[in-house]
Amino acid sequence: MVEENITFPISAIEKGVVIDHITAGQAMTIINTLNLTSRDYLIMLGINLPSISMGKKDIIKLENYTLSEDECNIIVVFSPKATVNVIDEYKVFKKLKPELPERIENIGQCPNNRCITNHENIGSLFIVNKHGSKEIHLCCHYCKKEMCFYNFS
Repeated sequence: MVEENITFPISAIEKGVVIDHITAGQAMTIINTLNLTSRDYLIMLGINLPSISMGKKDIIKLENYTLSEDECNIIVVFSPKATVNVIDEYKVFKKLKPELPERIENIGQCPNNRCITNHENIGSLFIVNKHGSKEIHLCCHYCKKEMCFYNFS
């Protein structure tokens, strides 16, 4: 039996955002962290797509949506080479290179069940620390619980 090489194109969008050059396997983490599925717009997702520069990559397309600067910068925690392209009339209107933020506010929740942010009406706040070239630590401002992410560049 001969296997056919089948490709599934990811459609162009008229207006919105394309998050490209995502480290392979990190697209769902970004979608979940930014809580993108709770909103009412089209999300297109490509996982393990071939990439000349990266070998494999993920891509997320968000139609009729604009990422805030904070949302854009959080992407770097999970994917250091990610780029954000703002699309208008099917063309790249603006290219953004997210930067690692010093703090992350009101995105995600502290994994410490005893943290005050999980029991009171207080938004999350994480301090971002880079350890070497491959580790990023998020430290909860309130309970000091630290999470480590391996940021493969």
